[in-house]
Amino acid sequence: MIDKAEESYRLFKKTGRGKEAKLVKQKLEEALFAKEHLYHVMNLDFSKPTQKLRDMAIKNHIDLRDDTVIEEFKRIQE
Repeated sequence: MIDKAEESYRLFKKTGRGKEAKLVKQKLEEALFAKEHLYHVMNLDFSKPTQKLRDMAIKNHIDLRDDTVIEEFKRIQE
């Protein structure tokens, strides 16, 4: 999907369709960011959270001391 979006971006840019190229580039950047973010989230170790992860959890009202919560995060990561 990302390859096709990159190809579309190049094609739009080459054919002078700047508005479409800009839109595709924006969506491509969003997709790449989401892909990278998902990779990092899927590799977090919720059983040994870093201070940054604990702070984020507190901010979002998530109790990482609750075994049920930890098990649910592990299940999601599978």
